[in-house]
Amino acid sequence: MKTRDTDITSFVDRNIDMGFDFIQQTMENPALLENIPNGAAIIHIPDDDPELAEHNLELAIGVVRQGFDVYIRHVSSDSQSG
Repeated sequence: MKTRDTDITSFVDRNIDMGFDFIQQTMENPALLENIPNGAAIIHIPDDDPELAEHNLELAIGVVRQGFDVYIRHVSSDSQSG
């Protein structure tokens, strides 16, 4: 998948939003963190944005190939606050 700079900026902004949403959710429910391996990269896969989902899956594969643990988290549109 080839992406443009504007796509990357959009992906970064959306990933930041999902990250902040996840932090808020974990503050309300710390048990969400129990299944995430210590030190793992958390990659969010949104169900409402196929391009970002594909981009993030490719990112996850790249991180695994570098030898790091990855926790892939499905994000449904109804679980996001923004």
